[in-house]
Amino acid sequence: MEAKRCGNVYKLKTVGDEVCHAATASRKEPWAVVHARLGHIPFKRYEQLLTMADGVPRIADAPSDHVCAGCCMGKMREDNFSRNPENTVKSAGVLDLIHSDVMGPMQTKTPGGCTYAVTFIDDFSRHIAVYFMKKKAEVLEKFKMFKTDMENATGRKIKRIRSDNGGEYTGRLFKECLSKQGIRHEKTVPFTPQQNGLAERMNRSLVEMARCMLYHEGIDKKWWDEAVNTSAWIINRITNTVIVNTPYEIVYQKKPQLKNLKVFGALGYGHIPDEKRRKLDTKAFKCRFLGYEDGVKGYRVLNVTTGQVKIVGTMKFMETTSTGDFMTEVEGDDKDEYVAAPHATAQSLDSRRRSPSSMMRWYHFNMR
Repeated sequence: MEAKRCGNVYKLKTVGDEVCHAATASRKEPWAVVHARLGHIPFKRYEQLLTMADGVPRIADAPSDHVCAGCCMGKMREDNFSRNPENTVKSAGVLDLIHSDVMGPMQTKTPGGCTYAVTFIDDFSRHIAVYFMKKKAEVLEKFKMFKTDMENATGRKIKRIRSDNGGEYTGRLFKECLSKQGIRHEKTVPFTPQQNGLAERMNRSLVEMARCMLYHEGIDKKWWDEAVNTSAWIINRITNTVIVNTPYEIVYQKKPQLKNLKVFGALGYGHIPDEKRRKLDTKAFKCRFLGYEDGVKGYRVLNVTTGQVKIVGTMKFMETTSTGDFMTEVEGDDKDEYVAAPHATAQSLDSRRRSPSSMMRWYHFNMR
């Protein structure tokens, strides 16, 4: 080992820092985990996202002949099904045209008693906002919330809104609100839902992604609102087939940050602050990841003991990389067969048999 003298100082070249840096920079995650974190999006969309957002996790293995069980359970359709997505932008700028639709009633009530959701999609950016309701009559209240949030964030005004002829959109109070704000209402012709195709297709995408995520970790269906909310968060931060940038970047003028992505429903342990525990109390509580909280450096998690939803900053997550979540295609004589570990139905929060510890991977994150 040699050191070069510079005045009264000897400069010694080491490789430790460089090696550590290289090891950190080259860290890659299994595609199964990244795929689940991103709401089960196709690999092609993941490739597009690499240059569209910061902190996108790199993968260690490119998908080949694997079929995701969560995608099959959440998205499978007949081969002759035509998606016919709305693939043209009909506006000149953000908030020029808003598409809206109500989905529900859902068969399962959320813990908060909601059975409906209303979505507002910006035509120009494809940015989506979703609000949950106990009844359709709450659409006007949710629209006012959406209008305030988006106009404050962008400095622009809503010019038009497009919806179907549902009573929640054609009632006197809704009409008065639009008239006072100078917003033009475009309504579809009765029995022609395709005229509001963008909103209906977006709602279907939300439900498909939510269904995949609920099944993947065996989460009870009553948490569908958290899954749908997380789906909207992801959709706003990934690319689509219509626009070049992500919806988030178009609206907020900055790239989305994805370095803290997690698998929806993943088992974890949240830190309990010193102020909220005594000397011999445990320092963490067992929980499930339920999503992200805008404007807060923390995660939405479900305390599996109390059933309460909390916002937690310091977490340890255990994300499944089991082959039980990915089926391997096997060549058959007459038809394709798929081999997979058995899956239990999502009847309760911890209904699925957990994979052995050897099939798990621990990740530690501190949001503070």
